[in-house]
Amino acid sequence: MITPLVMAGVILLLRKDYFKGGIIFTIAMGMELLSNHVQMTYYFGIVVAILVIAEYIEYIKNKDYKAIAYVSIIFVVGLLLVWEVLASKLWTTYEYSKETMRGTPILKTEGEAKSSSETKGLEWNYAMQWSNSTMDLFSTFIRGIVGGGSSEQPVKNSKLVKLLKGQPDSAQLISGNHYTGSFTIYQSSPYMGAFIIFLFILGLLTEKSIYKWWALIAYSFTFLLSMGKISKLSINYFIIIFHYTTNSEHQPILGLAGIPIVFLAF
Repeated sequence: MITPLVMAGVILLLRKDYFKGGIIFTIAMGMELLSNHVQMTYYFGIVVAILVIAEYIEYIKNKDYKAIAYVSIIFVVGLLLVWEVLASKLWTTYEYSKETMRGTPILKTEGEAKSSSETKGLEWNYAMQWSNSTMDLFSTFIRGIVGGGSSEQPVKNSKLVKLLKGQPDSAQLISGNHYTGSFTIYQSSPYMGAFIIFLFILGLLTEKSIYKWWALIAYSFTFLLSMGKISKLSINYFIIIFHYTTNSEHQPILGLAGIPIVFLAF
């Protein structure tokens, strides 16, 4: 993803460097959409929207309505230019999605739908397979607390390896899935680094600008959103977001939470 470059353009625009910000935002947004990972772009857009709304509130407090107009116009023009360039690619993806399990089912199903091929959009349980548990959230700063990735090999000569050696099928057990979190399939642990988390918390305590509140809200929001069906709180408060999710997308993993964390940490 090209999200850091998009963020750079957005922040430059919000700091009233309209020319540089507009150019960087437009080019980076084009590269972001060119990757065709619409799901992650959608969730990233929510994170950016939180920052833009926070800055707009500051503009309103300072009665700087001209800045709101300039930034809004540049955002719209930039997105229109990106759409002009990538319309054929994005529209093709949209049309194709209608013929997949994200579209309307061909056969009528009696009773409750049990799979995505039986309902319009993704079936709820299928979309929520990527919901993080509480322990998955702890793994962002405590490495290996949920056992690492599903394909991650244990450390040589570790207690686990020594315990399994000599057992029937020891080679298969050692190289098997050591992940204990909530995901059905997990290729990597979402460890962000204890030191990075420490700097993030330090930033929350010392930073006085509006970016502190954006980072905290975006961080909390992405965590709640990533918990999906695990967190009744997230379902109750963000039901509109989940309505979109269950009709076309999976639950997002914790990767997006790294954006506000790293931003405030450094």
